[in-house]
Amino acid sequence: MTAPSAQPQPWHSGAPTRGFSGPDAPDKEAVARCVRCGICLPHCPTYRETARETSSPRGRIHLIEAVGQGRLDLLSPGFVAQMHQCLDCRACEAVCPSGVPYGHLVEGARAQIARARAAEPRQRAAAATLGTVFGDMRRFRSLMAMVRFYQRRGGQWAARSSGLLRALGLAEDEALLPAIPAPFLIPADQHYAPDSAAPDRPSVAFFAGCVMSTLLAPVDQATIRVLTTLGFPVELPAGQGCCGALAAHAGQLNQARERARQTIAAF
Repeated sequence: MTAPSAQPQPWHSGAPTRGFSGPDAPDKEAVARCVRCGICLPHCPTYRETARETSSPRGRIHLIEAVGQGRLDLLSPGFVAQMHQCLDCRACEAVCPSGVPYGHLVEGARAQIARARAAEPRQRAAAATLGTVFGDMRRFRSLMAMVRFYQRRGGQWAARSSGLLRALGLAEDEALLPAIPAPFLIPADQHYAPDSAAPDRPSVAFFAGCVMSTLLAPVDQATIRVLTTLGFPVELPAGQGCCGALAAHAGQLNQARERARQTIAAF
């Protein structure tokens, strides 16, 4: 997650939900860099799925421009839906000839929406959940351990076969849960020595991540094995956790900055 190179330019200053205001507003100059060429379209997963212009990067940029100019309400259902339908994969950025920082625009728009809805119970609950679950890796690992117990000790079978998940409207969401592996990779200042047969190489400080070190722990562990096999000593600094990307994607940019600061301090 990198900071924009310039301060955002001011937008329309109308009613509270007409235009962007305050910190983290989408950068007006960045919006103007989009020339609507459409090169991004075949690279956007949501556009390929829906074939709707509003579900494309340039379509969303046009919506951001309309909100910034006061022509569209910040909290209009269509705008909110499109800002959150985006996967923030940034595949469009890789092919954009104008270098539009699309990810920053969408995350800024989400931050504006989140701030405008800050008093809503649902928004407060989402912000609190992100802060509670990802603010402390011990809590996150405990939650993942409970999910693993649910999957391996009959809870998942019972919930699915009884129809409880369908009754609660959670069947599709629950089906997306990957199998939780064991053990997790827990950073605690471990040192992994390189293969003695490999040439000496610089040491690597390894970022384990939050989701990677739990849901995808075997991938992290395999990466460390590859590095040491190639002759790289690997250090796993304690105190690291979530980098803040999940909070940034949800429009909780202050939380994202706090997670980033913790990660920088750990390394």
